[in-house]
Amino acid sequence: MLEFSRYDTLVFSEHGADTNCYGLQVVRERMGQLGKSYDAVDPQITLHSSFWPEQLLDFLRWDARRPTRTPVLVGGNAPSTNPAPYLAAGCNVFLGDGECYSDDSSSLLAPGNTTPAPVAVVPEVVPVSGYVDEQKEGKSSRRYFCEISRGCRNRCAFCQYGWLKPYREAAAEHVEAALEFAQTKHVRVFAADRFQHSAYSRIRSKLDALGAVDTGSDASIRFLLKHPELLAQTRKIRTGIEGMSFRLRKRVGKPITDDDIVNVHGAAVAAGIKSFDWYMIYGLPTETDADADAFLDLLAKLETPLKGHTLAIHWNAFQPNACTPLQWAAPAVGYPAARLKRIGAARFSFKAMHVPLLTSDATVARRTLLTRAAGPETADMLKIMAFQPIAGRNVAAMASAYQKRVGVDPFGEWPGDKPFPWDQHVQYDKSRMRRWYDKIAF
Repeated sequence: MLEFSRYDTLVFSEHGADTNCYGLQVVRERMGQLGKSYDAVDPQITLHSSFWPEQLLDFLRWDARRPTRTPVLVGGNAPSTNPAPYLAAGCNVFLGDGECYSDDSSSLLAPGNTTPAPVAVVPEVVPVSGYVDEQKEGKSSRRYFCEISRGCRNRCAFCQYGWLKPYREAAAEHVEAALEFAQTKHVRVFAADRFQHSAYSRIRSKLDALGAVDTGSDASIRFLLKHPELLAQTRKIRTGIEGMSFRLRKRVGKPITDDDIVNVHGAAVAAGIKSFDWYMIYGLPTETDADADAFLDLLAKLETPLKGHTLAIHWNAFQPNACTPLQWAAPAVGYPAARLKRIGAARFSFKAMHVPLLTSDATVARRTLLTRAAGPETADMLKIMAFQPIAGRNVAAMASAYQKRVGVDPFGEWPGDKPFPWDQHVQYDKSRMRRWYDKIAF
C-alpha cells in the first residue's frame, strides 16, 4: 500500500522531460478526487507516465541523476504491459486506467511483486477538460485534446490497443461539455477511430458550432466502407493498412482487400480529400517477396483514383508487443532490405512518399529488447544501454547479453514453453493469444 498526499509528475517525449501529458492529466484529476495535491517543491512521490518501452532508458538516466530519492509510481501503456523492468528499478507500478487508482488497489504492484495482477479498467470514459498540448516541431502550435473513446473494437494481432482493455465510448453529452472548455481553435478529438463513435455526427456538430477545427485524421477502411458519408467530415485520411498483401492483412486480423482500399480512396478524392497517410508494417510473420509484389500491385490499382495526389506511407519495422498474439514472433531484425527498397523505387501517377522506408537493425533490436526486458536479470544491461548509447547499437552484443541472462534469443521467435517477463505480473488471456498466433505464424 502506498501512502502519500503530495506528488510531482514526470513524462518523457521527443522534447525531453516534462511535467504533464494527457495521461498524467487524467491521473491528476484522480489524485484531486483522493485529496492529494500536486507539489513540485516538496513531493512525497513522483508519478511517471510512460507509453513507449524506449522511454525506459530516459527514466533510468533521470533516476540515476536526480538529487532526491522520493519513491516513484509508474503508469501508462509500457509498464501496464510489462512492469518487470520498472519493478526491478525500484518503482511501484499501476496497471491500467489512471481513473481507477487507489493506494490499496489490486492493480498496484510493489517492487518484488511476483503475483499476476488485473489491469484496472474504468467502466466509463469521461474526457478531461482543459488539457492543451504544445506542438514544438516546426511552427509552434497549441491543440486542445478531447478523448472520445478508449480501446479499439478491432483486435489486430500486433496492437496492444485492442487487447489490453475493452472498447469504451465517452457519452456524447460529456464530450460536448469538455469541448466547451476548448482554449484553442484546433481540437484533437482522439480515438483509435473517431468515426466509430456512435455519436460522432453529434460531436462534429458541436465542433462546428464552436468554430473549432478537428485535427484528427485516423480512420479505418472497413468503417469508411460502411459509412462513406463521413468522408465529408474530414479533410485528410490517416489509416492503417499494415500488411503488404491481403494474405498478411487477413492473418493479423485486418482483412481489408485491395478493392476495399481502392474504393475508399476513390470516394475520398471525390469528396475533395487531398491528403492521405498510411501506416504500414514490414517484416510481419511469414512475409515474402510475393507479398511485396502484391503491395506494388495495390499501388498500381491506385493510379487512377490518386493521380496527381500525394500518399505518405509510414513504414514501421515489425516488433513483437507484450500482451498481444504476436508477442511470440521474431522482430524484423535482419530484414531483407532489397524487398522494401524495391517498393521505394517504384513510381506511379501519384507521389508516393516513404517516411521513413527502412529502420536500422540496431533500432529495431533495441526496441525489441526493451519490450522484452526482464526484471533483475536484465537491470544491469539496461543501465549500460542508458548511459553508453553505443551499447544499444551492437545487435550481436545485445543478443548475447540478453540470452546469457534470460536464456532466450531476444531477436528470435520466443519459445512457446518459456514464460514472458510480464507473465508473473500481469493477468491477461495468454492462451487465447497463443491460439491466434498459431494460426498467424504457421
